[in-house]
Amino acid sequence: MAQINITLNQEEILQLLKNNLQETFKILLENSLNEILKAESAQQLQVALKAA
Repeated sequence: MAQINITLNQEEILQLLKNNLQETFKILLENSLNEILKAESAQQLQVALKAA
């Protein structure tokens, strides 16, 4: 499996932490999972293009 680096915006995190912590966790987890899915999709597309 590939290594994935996720960049977190400090200002966005601080703003989120001022709100409901449960909602903050949900948003951060959602953003992280979306980045993982993007990276995996890009990897699969590269493999598919090499095979074509």
